[in-house]
Amino acid sequence: MAGYPYLDVVVYNNFYEMLHSVYGKTPEEIAIRYREKETIRDITYREMLEETTSFYFYLKNKNLKNKHIGILSENRYEYLTIYFATVFQNVIAPMDKENVPENLWKQIHDFDISVVFYTDKTAHLIESFKDSDAVEFINIDEVYCSIIQDKHPIDLLWEEIKDTDSDRFCVLAFTSGTTGDIKGAMLSQRNVTACLRGALQNNVLKSPSLAVLPMNHTYGFNPGILCTLYNGGTICLTMELKHFQRDLKEYNPYFVSMVPMIAEGVYKKIMAEAKRQKKDKLLKRMIKLSNFLLKFKIDIRRMLFGNLINKRLKFISCGGAPLNPYYVDRYMELGIYLLNGYGLTECAPLICINREFDMDSESVGTIIKEVDAKIADDGEILIKGPNVMLGYYKNPEATAECMADGYFKTGDYGYLKERRLYVTGRKKNLIILDNGKNVLPEMIEAKLSNLDWIKECIVTTRRVNDNRILVALIYTEEAPEDIQADIDRINESLPEYMRLADYELMDKEFEKNSTKKILRNKYGE
Repeated sequence: MAGYPYLDVVVYNNFYEMLHSVYGKTPEEIAIRYREKETIRDITYREMLEETTSFYFYLKNKNLKNKHIGILSENRYEYLTIYFATVFQNVIAPMDKENVPENLWKQIHDFDISVVFYTDKTAHLIESFKDSDAVEFINIDEVYCSIIQDKHPIDLLWEEIKDTDSDRFCVLAFTSGTTGDIKGAMLSQRNVTACLRGALQNNVLKSPSLAVLPMNHTYGFNPGILCTLYNGGTICLTMELKHFQRDLKEYNPYFVSMVPMIAEGVYKKIMAEAKRQKKDKLLKRMIKLSNFLLKFKIDIRRMLFGNLINKRLKFISCGGAPLNPYYVDRYMELGIYLLNGYGLTECAPLICINREFDMDSESVGTIIKEVDAKIADDGEILIKGPNVMLGYYKNPEATAECMADGYFKTGDYGYLKERRLYVTGRKKNLIILDNGKNVLPEMIEAKLSNLDWIKECIVTTRRVNDNRILVALIYTEEAPEDIQADIDRINESLPEYMRLADYELMDKEFEKNSTKKILRNKYGE
C-alpha cells in the first residue's frame, strides 16, 4: 500500500442520507451557480430541494412509479432537480443529446422508457416521434416553472423518502459504446454514493468546482457534480463547452473534471498564446526556474503561473479516455494536479484515481478504498465493490459474461503495484498478428502521441500481399517534412513485432462517440 492514507469521509449510502445531512448543516449555502443569459444565478441547497420536492410530487401525482424516465437535455440546473426527484420513486435514464433521432427512438423502445423530458434545444431530436402513443414527451422549458410553483414542505419530502431502498435499481446508465453495442447498466443509490465517497477518500476536493462535461455522462455527472454536493459545496455549471475558458476565469474553481481531449487542449492553448505573444521562451525559463526551486521545497508555481488559467485551480480530474502522461507532468509544472483516473459506466464509474501526495503519471491511480481489484491470469483487470452495477438491463447473458466469481470483468488489460493500477490496453482492441504475437495498440499510440505534430492517432492493421501489418493512422494539422524519421525513432523503442510497417495521414479528425472516444471499428482492415 502506498504511503498516503485514505481520507476519512462521512458515509452516505443513498441520496436521502446525503441530501438530508447536507441540508441540515448548510441550507443557505450555494449549491449551484450558473449563467442565465448574462446573469449569474446562485441556487441554495434550500432552493434546490424545494424545487426537487415540487418535482417529486409532480411525478407522484402523475402516478409514475418504477417507470423509466429519460432526460434529454443540455447542461442546466433543472437537470439536477429532475434527477433527484426521479431516483426516489422511478428510474432516471440520462440520454445523449449528441445522438441521432433514429438511435434515440431505438433506445427509448429497447430500454422501456415511458416518459422523456426534453428541452427547447433538444426538441428537434424527438420531432419525428414525439406524437407516439407509447411514450409521453414533456418539454422542461414549458412546464418547469408551473411545476415548482406547486410548493410542498421539504419535510414532506424527507418523510416520503426516508425509507428509500439504497439497493433499488434507480439509474439506467448507458455505456458509451465504440462499436454500437450500447448497454444499459443498472445502478443503485448505493453504487453511486460509493463512487462519490471513493473519490473523496482519495483527495481533498474543495469547492467551488466546475462541471464542464455533458451531464448525461456518468463520469461528468457523478464525480464531476455529485461529489461536490456530497461535501455540501458549490458546483458551477458550464452550460456550453465554448464558454469553458471564460468560466474557468469567472468562477475561479478549485476543482474541475475533464476528459483528456479538453485537458490537452487547454494546455496547448496556453503554450500557443505564449508563443503568439512571443513569451514562450520566457515561460519555459520560468518553468525551469520553478522546477529547480522545487528541489529545495520552494514552491512558487501558483505565484508564477496562476494567471495562465486561474489562481485557485488545484485539481483537474481526468477520465473517460486514455490520458497521455506527458500532460500530467506539464500541468504539475504549473502547480496543477492533473489527476488521471479510471472507471467504467458499470462501476458508477470510478475505480481509481491518482492522489495529490501519491502521484504517478504513468498510472491511472490508486484503487478507491472500498473496492477490491485483481488481475486475471490473462491480464484482465477484475473489480469487486459497492460501486459495481446490479447488471445490464434486460440482458442477463451480457451480465453473466462480464462477471467472474463475483468480480466484474472490465475488458481492460493492466497490472497492479500494491493498490496502484496501470492500464495497458483494451481487450477488444487487442491485435493478433499472423505470427501469433499480441499487440496492444494503445502502447504504440502513447509513444506516437508524444510527438508534438500528431493531434490524433490510432494503430490498426492492413493486409499487404496476404500479410497483416501494423499501420499508424495519423491526423495532423501540420506535418513535418520527414515523418518517417519520427516513425523510425518510435520503432527503435519497440520490440520488433510491435514496429509500424507504414503510416497513413488522415484528412480529418477521427469519428468519435459522445465521450470523445475514437470509433476504432470504422478504421480497421
